[in-house]
Amino acid sequence: MTSADVNGRWVATLNGLRSGEAFTLTVKGKTDSVVLNDILVGDARVCLGQSNMEYQLTDQDEIQGPGDSQLRYLLVPKNTSLDAVDEIKNDAHWVAASPRMLAAFSAVSHYFGKSCDRKQEFRWG
Repeated sequence: MTSADVNGRWVATLNGLRSGEAFTLTVKGKTDSVVLNDILVGDARVCLGQSNMEYQLTDQDEIQGPGDSQLRYLLVPKNTSLDAVDEIKNDAHWVAASPRMLAAFSAVSHYFGKSCDRKQEFRWG
């Protein structure tokens, strides 16, 4: 259980969750509730950089392969701001690395995520 501060911000700690197992999260307020399905917990890595991080995955063998439902991406639409922001807006959403979604992913982020997911050491160059 948690409560929001005067700005509407809140934090909840969820104990006892196993990584790699999908679960359902229900958030209940005084009058409304939200149910989120197919939630995973585990390591998260942020891949960012300049324009080279935007090169999309084009390897057709990879795109048409089986995908990996344990590998997720947070797709964040571009948003330019001269001021610091403390929340992601503009329809950001998580998606699984399924064959129908892979073509939209950053190639560098995808291969980096796959190498981390497989517990392999990742080396540049």
